[in-house]
Amino acid sequence: MQTLARNQVYPGAIAVDSRDVYWLNTGSQGGDDFCSSSDGTLMKLAAGTTTAVTLTTQLQGATDLTVQGGRAYFATWGAYCKYPSSAVGSVFEYDGALKTRAMDLWEPDHVVVDATTLYFESVTDLNTRTIVIGALPK
Repeated sequence: MQTLARNQVYPGAIAVDSRDVYWLNTGSQGGDDFCSSSDGTLMKLAAGTTTAVTLTTQLQGATDLTVQGGRAYFATWGAYCKYPSSAVGSVFEYDGALKTRAMDLWEPDHVVVDATTLYFESVTDLNTRTIVIGALPK
């Protein structure tokens, strides 16, 4: 086994593209209490390097990650995982430009992209645990 990064703070979701490895650090309150942490990060380790770089910080309750076309897409559950601070966002890896793609969600997760669309799921009714599948232009 090759170790790619050490001393990460509750690493979670991981994704790869044709050259690099990306992952979410949930933050200092990781584990079962990951929602209370606001120091989560999105990390990248470029192929052929040994030092990871931070693409964005202050992610709260980061849950899922995918990458495509130089952009990393992620979901966060926000402040203590309560509506309305949960969101789906993206970061352009070359300049770190953060873009909020959708807000006011309950527990967004399972972020997937294709050539034109960003898909995710979110709870719409906490009593019945009804799930909605969201789709946005990429």
